Formats: sequence, C-alpha cells, structure tokens
Amino acid sequence: MAQIIDAPPPAGSAGPAASPPGMALRTYLFLRVSMVGVILGLGISVLAEVHSSHGCFQRSISAYYYTSTRAVFVSALVTLGVCMIVLWGKNWVEDGALNLAGMLAPVVAFVPTSDANFCSVVTATGATVAPPPGQQPDVPTSIINGAQPPIDNNVFAYFAIILVALIGLVILAAIPGLSALIRDGDGVWLTDRSFFIPFGLAVALWVFGVLMFEKHRETFYTHAHAFSATTLFLFIVVVVFANAWSKRDDARVQTGSARTASRRWMWVYGGVGIAMAVVAVLIWVLGRANQGNSFGEHWVLIIEISLISLFALFWILQTVDRRGDGAPVT
Repeated sequence: MAQIIDAPPPAGSAGPAASPPGMALRTYLFLRVSMVGVILGLGISVLAEVHSSHGCFQRSISAYYYTSTRAVFVSALVTLGVCMIVLWGKNWVEDGALNLAGMLAPVVAFVPTSDANFCSVVTATGATVAPPPGQQPDVPTSIINGAQPPIDNNVFAYFAIILVALIGLVILAAIPGLSALIRDGDGVWLTDRSFFIPFGLAVALWVFGVLMFEKHRETFYTHAHAFSATTLFLFIVVVVFANAWSKRDDARVQTGSARTASRRWMWVYGGVGIAMAVVAVLIWVLGRANQGNSFGEHWVLIIEISLISLFALFWILQTVDRRGDGAPVT
C-alpha cells in the first residue's frame, strides 16, 4: 500500500511541495502500465487456447483454469491483486476499494470455478473431455475434485499472508512514530475513518473467508470463486465512481482550465462506471433469457470480457490523468 509521497517544502520555506522525483514517477507509471500488459497477456493466452481448440470457447474466463492457460490465468490474477493493493487511491474510498478488490483477486485464481465446458479440457490421461450424447458439456467430477488439494494449500498460505499483513498494518497505524511511514500527517492513523473503515472491511472479509474455509469447506470449494469474482468487480465499479466523485470535488474548488479539466475527467470516469454497471446488468438479463443458445451459454464469459476491457480502459485513462502525480495526502 505504498506510493510516491510528495516531498514537503524545507522548514521555514514557502511555496508548494516539490514535485516527485522523475525516477519515482517513471516507476509509478510503468507499474500502472504493467497491469494493462498483464490483462493483455491473459487475453492472448485465452485466444491461443481458443485457436488450439478449433474455435471453441469456454463458458467463462475462469474455466480456462482447466486448460493450458492455467499458469497465465493464476499468475495474472495474483499480479493484478498485488498491484491494486500497493497502489494508493486519491481518497480513502478508492484506496479501500482497491485494497479489497486486490484481496479477492488471488482467491479467484486459487479457487477455480466448478463450471466449465468440454472444449480443450483434458483428463489426467490426456484425452479430450466430451459430453455424453444429448447432455450439456461439463467437466467430470474427478477433474474438479483433483483441484481441491492445491486449493487447500494455496488458500491456507494466502490467508496466512493476509493475516500477517493485517497485523503489521494495524501496528503501523496505531503507533504515532510509525504511522508517518505509511501516510502524511501527525498522530495515530488507527482512529481515522480513512483507516478503520477499509481496514474493518478487510478484516471482516478475511474472517468470513477463513470461517467458510475451515467450517464449510465444500461450500467454499463450490461458491468462493463466484462470490470473490462478483465482489471484486463490484469493488472495481466503486473505484471508478470514487474517481468521478473526487474530480467533482476538485472542480468545486478550482477555476479556469483546471476546473474544466476536472469536470471533463469527472464525466469520463462516470461514463465508464455507468457503462460497467449497465453492461453487466444488460448481459445478465439477456443471458438468462437466452439459455437455449450460444449467447445464453456464454453470457458469463461475455460479461467478464466486457468488464475487464472497461477496467483496462479506465486504468489507461487514469494513468494518463495521474501521470505527473505523487501520492495523495492521506
């Protein structure tokens, strides 16, 4: 959860804070651009798998876990999760939503979907999985069950890492001298709503996940993926709208060209957020109403591709908008 901190002016001097060092800005820029590269890499891997399966598409991107795309799929989600956590948001709502989305991304990777179709999915012997005559394509139970030992190992390790991070963060936020390491300003950050609301949600999410994993393992296997993926996208939509709201606040105190620019970015971010919400609902409704055709079978895949593409667009636009910024004052 670290980013570039604008250097304060020397003691006793007047004027604005110094600009962030060029090397720091380039690092920040390429970290953001690399996230788009990761999304692009995942898309290329999926398309290569579609080509190798003679144009047959899985019912969701998550179903490619069971294909040769697995390594790219898992590594892409873990990378995106880490990047979303380490990058600061301009306000505590954006930052908190980014952190929570970042927490969920590895769960989507480590707990595969229990729904996939037959094309390019193979058994342990290397034979292509095909549905019985007259039945819907599906992955044999043996393949899904075979993913459970890796789930147990990976999720246990991940929950342990998150616990260490949460403990470390609350220690830093509770001690005045250490709070300055992770934010600007004096005093204890622990009692500020910009800390305890997002942190409380993160703890609640971790506790919920641990309880489901320990007490309801079969339910966790079945539903953790869908819950995490859906909630992740909801937090991303919150991030987009938080940016629009931030630009609205900026425009209220600015004048001239700066105000015009902030209002323009407010409408751009708001438009992307509205598009994400409308596209998700519209495709869901149409998909549920067309269960008997190809669109109805692949509506989850279409939603995922649409939302990921819109997120990539938002991320590119935000990178352009913030290319010269340091970290916000927390």
